[in-house]
Amino acid sequence: WDDGRALALDSDGNVKSLLTGQFAMTLLFWGIAPEALTKGRYKLTWVGEGSFTVSGATLISSTANEMVIDVQAPNVILKLTKVGTTSYPKNISLVHADNKSKLLNDKFAAAVKKYKVFRTMDWQNTNFGTQTNPADIPSATACRYTAGISPEMIGAVAEELGIDPWVCMPHRATDDYVKAFLTRLKAAMPTRSLYCEYSNESWLSAFPGHTWVKARGMELKLAATEYDAGMLYHAKRSSEVGVIAKSIFGAKVTTIMGV
Repeated sequence: WDDGRALALDSDGNVKSLLTGQFAMTLLFWGIAPEALTKGRYKLTWVGEGSFTVSGATLISSTANEMVIDVQAPNVILKLTKVGTTSYPKNISLVHADNKSKLLNDKFAAAVKKYKVFRTMDWQNTNFGTQTNPADIPSATACRYTAGISPEMIGAVAEELGIDPWVCMPHRATDDYVKAFLTRLKAAMPTRSLYCEYSNESWLSAFPGHTWVKARGMELKLAATEYDAGMLYHAKRSSEVGVIAKSIFGAKVTTIMGV
């Protein structure tokens, strides 16, 4: 926002090039309490050509595709200041030097491993997303998750934690979307079982899914009133999504119907 000029991005959101004097910036550990911060050395890695600078932390070392920084306080700023002429930075990762996991903070992983199931509704941007067709499913290589998280990441986390995921299929999702999402998820977590739900809290008017199911229910004349028609459509669609899920996961799926 300090520059105002649009960044040149690829389909995954990576910065392909920079205008004269332009930089890309992201905020790290922003607005958290100092006692919540895991202090110490962090390793920044990427593939491709690019140069980064950091403020709010101490630079320890820097090579072609790696920087080591020391973080002792929140509110760190990372800037991409230069992009190569033949390639640009991708797979940018910042991990604490002592962290064993490449996916999760070790403290977080230890805290959640006691659970049997983790629900990905907010991770998937279920309530306010507009995902409809297979092309709308987030890419496994997306550099940020504002549109929702990829099935590959959900599967990788499930496998690493040894916990089964509870996923929500968007209220707009077509059969092809459900098939594609769950097929990719199955490939990413061959050992885990699945809990699968259609949308989230379709009875709640605060969410767009409520309006969606009412309209679909009235189109199909499932009931005389909008609310009843919507709830019956929710039941109908939940069953259809469950059938697709079982065709992919077999007995290793539990269909959820939230009512």
